[in-house]
Amino acid sequence: VQQQPDGTLLVIAPIDDTPAARAGIRTGDVIVAVDGKPLTPETADENPLRGKPGSRTVLTVRRAGSKK
Repeated sequence: VQQQPDGTLLVIAPIDDTPAARAGIRTGDVIVAVDGKPLTPETADENPLRGKPGSRTVLTVRRAGSKK
């Protein structure tokens, strides 16, 4: 992923056989929130995608060409 100036995360390329790839995350997706918390420039120093092994994380993703 690549941090954007607005705090969101641009997916450059999901790694094969990872939870993100299995969940359908695609190149070009933009992660705008993690566990319901919007990503902003103020949260840029945090690493919201890391959790304890086996934990669940809910991503809100914006995908070009999709309405929802």
